[in-house]
Amino acid sequence: MKKTLTTLAIICLTSLTTLAQTTEGFYISKLGAKTEYAVTLGEKKRPNIGYSYLCKENTKVEVKEDGRTEVITKTLILNKKRKPSKLVGNKDGVFISLVMNADGSYEMGQHMFGQASASHNSTGFMLKIPAEMKVGDEIEGGVTTTSQKMMGITYKQVETYSGFKVVKEEDITTPAGTFHCFLVTGSSLRETKGGDVKCEHEFWFAKGIGLVLWKNYDGYTGLINVELISLSM
Repeated sequence: MKKTLTTLAIICLTSLTTLAQTTEGFYISKLGAKTEYAVTLGEKKRPNIGYSYLCKENTKVEVKEDGRTEVITKTLILNKKRKPSKLVGNKDGVFISLVMNADGSYEMGQHMFGQASASHNSTGFMLKIPAEMKVGDEIEGGVTTTSQKMMGITYKQVETYSGFKVVKEEDITTPAGTFHCFLVTGSSLRETKGGDVKCEHEFWFAKGIGLVLWKNYDGYTGLINVELISLSM
């Protein structure tokens, strides 16, 4: 049972992605841009998910003939000692592709924060992020299908995202600095072999930078916080 909960937590975290609203943003389009996130759990004792730090670096930026921009990022998943996590594997990091449309809009996919293991696979999208946002905007949700093999068992889940809306503009301060953010809230329904789980999401993100703070609560792992702690060129 504990291994099952750990797997679900890992798959949940790999669903994260960094947001931006313009192709001219710091993180989303600058070659060599680096971001680092700290991952923490709520107060209640929960399984070791193997994530403490997520370190990302843009290694390739290419503008396509159709005006879209492809950004390749290398992601390292580190434990509390800032060493590659043995629990999730991929000690050398994974390369993730994000394609933005010419106007800066894109589909928020599953692999922005890397793969939990070599067998991890996902399709579909979580949210369609527009080029610009304002309070009151509705954000279109999608459906993702994720699978991962651990200990000879393949775990699969389908997650449907709905009800997402821009509810507020506010300044958020993290170790990386103070950012003017849009708060987007909504929920998802995760269908697994063990039953359905409803998750509540809060995303704070700054224009041109991306994800600043993310809070997710679900019935398995409780509260998970992902916070931007550094960014640099």
